[in-house]
Amino acid sequence: MKLALALIAAYGSSVSAFSVSRSQTPHYRVSTELDASRARDKKASRSTWAESRGYGATAVADAESGAAAGLLTNEEGLEYVRLQNDSGDTSDVYLFGGVVTSYVKDGQEYIAVRPDAKMDGSKPISGGLSHCWPQFGPGEIQQHGFARNVNWSVSSMSDTSVELVMAPSDYTKEMWDKEFLCTFSVSLEDDKLTTKMLVENKGEESFDFQAALHSYFTISALDNLSIAGSFKDKEFLNKMVGEGEMQTEEREEITIGEEYDRVYMGENTVDCMPLYRPNETFSNILGTRRGK
Repeated sequence: MKLALALIAAYGSSVSAFSVSRSQTPHYRVSTELDASRARDKKASRSTWAESRGYGATAVADAESGAAAGLLTNEEGLEYVRLQNDSGDTSDVYLFGGVVTSYVKDGQEYIAVRPDAKMDGSKPISGGLSHCWPQFGPGEIQQHGFARNVNWSVSSMSDTSVELVMAPSDYTKEMWDKEFLCTFSVSLEDDKLTTKMLVENKGEESFDFQAALHSYFTISALDNLSIAGSFKDKEFLNKMVGEGEMQTEEREEITIGEEYDRVYMGENTVDCMPLYRPNETFSNILGTRRGK
């Protein structure tokens, strides 16, 4: 039996997934089945997209077959990019929400999407490596911000990497009127999947934001799960006790034997979260710094 583990990866300036550079512009590096007429429309759309980026007819044919990397469309009409390396490992990245929904290495899927997830664009995709930007959780704008429920655009791509961008729109300006450009890159390497996010302030005024990946991973069983990092002696909010109770973590490494809903407080860096399988270790580097 497979289980899904939801974890939150916050981009921080202290880790490789989120770095800070300074310039005149502030940067913060925090199978498809279609019937006849619809298939023709989709093929024409993909051909136009590929030709405009210089990929030519071969890339379109590969995308049509679903056998190689390229721009594809699911049966609900949402576009996604499939990455594939020479070893046959793959990753799927949806333009809607800029969300990674799959990472398959050596035949093993490591990312979970909820069985009831809407894959038609009617609501954010539940699962995957989902963006929380420019706000995490509740606050002045909608829950977890808007990055997960708008369409991102492909800036560049290859067989093993893709770069997506998100810019302001009338929809985003109604709730958060800031001049920004978010760039999210996904790279399928020989031994790992790497994600990076760059936030550029395109305006004259500074702004605060929060950025996180609300990540869902597959695990075979809770007995096989261990979460390691800088948890010992850190305070956390245990939401499973009454209305929520502040407690102090006594362990170096966390194992789960009951239902958990916890928020670890402060500028704490989680070094890694290994999900143990036979002969496998899945690591994810996290940070909790905020940029502005």
